[in-house]
Amino acid sequence: MKTSYIFVIGEPHCRSPPSSFDFNKPQNRMEENIMITINLRDFYPWYTHDEFKEVSDEVAKELIADKRYHKTQERIKRRHKVYSLDAEDGTEGAVIAYSTDVPEAVYEMIENYCNLCRALNSLPEKQGTRIEARYIFCKSQKEIAEAECVSEEAVSKAIEKGLAAMKKYLKKFG
Repeated sequence: MKTSYIFVIGEPHCRSPPSSFDFNKPQNRMEENIMITINLRDFYPWYTHDEFKEVSDEVAKELIADKRYHKTQERIKRRHKVYSLDAEDGTEGAVIAYSTDVPEAVYEMIENYCNLCRALNSLPEKQGTRIEARYIFCKSQKEIAEAECVSEEAVSKAIEKGLAAMKKYLKKFG
Protein backbone atom coordinates (compact mmCIF):
# COMPACT_ATOMS: atom_id res chain seq x y z
CA MET A 1 0.00 0.00 0.00
CA LYS A 2 1.55 3.26 -1.11
CA THR A 3 1.02 6.28 1.07
CA SER A 4 1.25 9.86 -0.07
CA TYR A 5 1.54 12.85 2.18
CA ILE A 6 1.03 16.52 1.52
CA PHE A 7 3.67 18.57 3.25
CA VAL A 8 3.28 22.28 3.79
CA ILE A 9 6.36 24.12 4.93
CA GLY A 10 5.49 26.08 8.03
CA GLU A 11 2.08 26.71 9.52
CA PRO A 12 -0.52 28.76 7.62
CA HIS A 13 -0.37 32.35 8.78
CA CYS A 14 -3.72 33.99 9.29
CA ARG A 15 -5.46 35.80 12.13
CA SER A 16 -8.60 33.73 11.99
CA PRO A 17 -8.98 30.64 14.26
CA PRO A 18 -7.49 27.46 12.75
CA SER A 19 -9.82 25.45 10.63
CA SER A 20 -10.61 21.83 11.34
CA PHE A 21 -8.36 20.91 8.45
CA ASP A 22 -4.78 20.17 9.51
CA PHE A 23 -2.24 20.72 6.75
CA ASN A 24 0.37 18.40 8.29
CA LYS A 25 -1.79 15.26 8.50
CA PRO A 26 -2.80 13.03 5.63
CA GLN A 27 -6.16 13.86 4.17
CA ASN A 28 -7.39 10.29 3.89
CA ARG A 29 -8.03 8.36 7.16
CA MET A 30 -6.85 5.09 5.56
CA GLU A 31 -3.44 6.61 4.90
CA GLU A 32 -2.81 7.19 8.62
CA ASN A 33 -2.26 3.48 9.27
CA ILE A 34 1.03 2.51 7.69
CA MET A 35 1.12 -1.25 7.31
CA ILE A 36 4.33 -3.26 7.63
CA THR A 37 4.77 -6.90 6.66
CA ILE A 38 6.43 -9.03 9.35
CA ASN A 39 7.39 -12.68 9.53
CA LEU A 40 5.58 -14.26 12.50
CA ARG A 41 8.32 -16.88 12.76
CA ASP A 42 10.73 -14.17 13.91
CA PHE A 43 8.55 -13.29 16.89
CA TYR A 44 6.80 -16.51 17.92
CA PRO A 45 8.86 -19.68 18.51
CA TRP A 46 6.01 -22.09 17.75
CA TYR A 47 5.90 -21.03 14.10
CA THR A 48 8.07 -23.54 12.25
CA HIS A 49 7.65 -22.02 8.80
CA ASP A 50 7.58 -18.51 7.39
CA GLU A 51 4.24 -16.84 7.75
CA PHE A 52 3.96 -13.22 6.73
CA LYS A 53 1.37 -10.91 8.21
CA GLU A 54 0.65 -7.27 7.56
CA VAL A 55 0.44 -5.26 10.79
CA SER A 56 0.29 -1.60 11.67
CA ASP A 57 3.44 0.37 12.35
CA GLU A 58 2.68 0.59 16.09
CA VAL A 59 2.24 -3.19 16.42
CA ALA A 60 5.49 -3.84 14.53
CA LYS A 61 7.38 -1.42 16.78
CA GLU A 62 5.99 -3.12 19.91
CA LEU A 63 6.89 -6.59 18.62
CA ILE A 64 10.45 -5.49 17.87
CA ALA A 65 10.77 -3.80 21.27
CA ASP A 66 9.47 -6.95 23.00
CA LYS A 67 11.92 -9.14 21.10
CA ARG A 68 14.81 -6.85 22.09
CA TYR A 69 13.68 -6.93 25.71
CA HIS A 70 13.59 -10.74 25.82
CA LYS A 71 17.00 -11.03 24.14
CA THR A 72 18.42 -8.64 26.73
CA GLN A 73 16.88 -10.65 29.58
CA GLU A 74 18.33 -13.90 28.20
CA ARG A 75 21.75 -12.27 27.86
CA ILE A 76 21.57 -11.03 31.47
CA LYS A 77 20.55 -14.50 32.70
CA ARG A 78 23.44 -16.13 30.87
CA ARG A 79 25.92 -13.54 32.09
CA HIS A 80 24.96 -13.74 35.76
CA LYS A 81 24.52 -17.49 36.19
CA VAL A 82 26.48 -18.92 39.06
CA TYR A 83 27.83 -22.45 38.84
CA SER A 84 29.08 -24.22 41.93
CA LEU A 85 31.99 -26.63 41.65
CA ASP A 86 31.37 -28.41 44.96
CA ALA A 87 28.09 -30.21 44.21
CA GLU A 88 28.63 -33.90 43.62
CA ASP A 89 25.04 -35.13 43.69
CA GLY A 90 24.30 -34.13 40.08
CA THR A 91 21.42 -31.80 40.88
CA GLU A 92 23.11 -28.68 39.57
CA GLY A 93 24.03 -30.40 36.33
CA ALA A 94 20.41 -31.48 35.92
CA VAL A 95 19.17 -27.94 36.53
CA ILE A 96 21.57 -26.54 33.94
CA ALA A 97 20.65 -29.28 31.46
CA TYR A 98 16.92 -28.65 31.83
CA SER A 99 16.93 -24.85 31.96
CA THR A 100 15.57 -24.39 28.48
CA ASP A 101 12.63 -22.79 26.77
CA VAL A 102 12.42 -25.46 24.07
CA PRO A 103 9.02 -27.15 24.48
CA GLU A 104 10.29 -30.53 23.25
CA ALA A 105 12.99 -30.65 25.96
CA VAL A 106 10.52 -29.69 28.67
CA TYR A 107 8.07 -32.34 27.45
CA GLU A 108 10.82 -34.97 27.42
CA MET A 109 11.84 -34.04 30.98
CA ILE A 110 8.24 -34.36 32.19
CA GLU A 111 7.84 -37.70 30.40
CA ASN A 112 11.04 -39.04 32.02
CA TYR A 113 9.82 -37.89 35.42
CA CYS A 114 6.46 -39.64 34.93
CA ASN A 115 8.20 -42.85 33.84
CA LEU A 116 10.40 -42.77 36.94
CA CYS A 117 7.33 -42.27 39.15
CA ARG A 118 5.58 -45.21 37.49
CA ALA A 119 8.66 -47.38 37.97
CA LEU A 120 8.91 -46.37 41.63
CA ASN A 121 5.20 -47.08 42.17
CA SER A 122 5.57 -50.55 40.64
CA LEU A 123 7.92 -51.64 43.46
CA PRO A 124 6.89 -53.42 46.66
CA GLU A 125 6.17 -51.10 49.61
CA LYS A 126 9.48 -51.51 51.48
CA GLN A 127 11.68 -51.14 48.40
CA GLY A 128 9.73 -48.11 47.25
CA THR A 129 9.88 -46.29 50.59
CA ARG A 130 13.59 -47.05 51.02
CA ILE A 131 14.49 -45.80 47.52
CA GLU A 132 12.33 -42.74 48.08
CA ALA A 133 14.05 -42.02 51.39
CA ARG A 134 17.50 -42.53 49.90
CA TYR A 135 17.22 -40.64 46.60
CA ILE A 136 14.36 -38.19 47.05
CA PHE A 137 14.78 -37.25 50.71
CA CYS A 138 18.61 -37.69 50.57
CA LYS A 139 18.87 -39.84 53.68
CA SER A 140 21.82 -42.14 54.20
CA GLN A 141 21.33 -45.90 54.41
CA LYS A 142 22.33 -45.74 58.06
CA GLU A 143 19.57 -43.18 58.81
CA ILE A 144 17.00 -45.31 56.99
CA ALA A 145 18.10 -48.43 58.88
CA GLU A 146 17.86 -46.64 62.24
CA ALA A 147 14.42 -45.24 61.43
CA GLU A 148 13.07 -48.69 60.44
CA CYS A 149 15.00 -50.62 63.15
CA VAL A 150 16.67 -52.92 60.63
CA SER A 151 20.27 -53.54 59.58
CA GLU A 152 22.05 -51.41 57.01
CA GLU A 153 22.58 -54.53 54.94
CA ALA A 154 18.82 -55.09 54.66
CA VAL A 155 18.33 -51.50 53.51
CA SER A 156 21.21 -51.79 51.04
CA LYS A 157 19.83 -55.01 49.53
CA ALA A 158 16.31 -53.59 49.28
CA ILE A 159 17.59 -50.48 47.51
CA GLU A 160 19.76 -52.54 45.18
CA LYS A 161 16.88 -54.89 44.27
CA GLY A 162 14.49 -51.97 43.89
CA LEU A 163 16.82 -50.10 41.51
CA ALA A 164 17.27 -53.26 39.45
CA ALA A 165 13.50 -53.71 39.27
CA MET A 166 13.05 -50.05 38.27
CA LYS A 167 15.68 -50.45 35.54
CA LYS A 168 13.90 -53.54 34.24
CA TYR A 169 10.54 -51.72 34.33
CA LEU A 170 11.94 -48.74 32.43
CA LYS A 171 13.45 -50.98 29.76
CA LYS A 172 10.16 -52.81 29.38
CA PHE A 173 7.78 -49.83 29.38
CA GLY A 174 10.06 -46.84 28.81
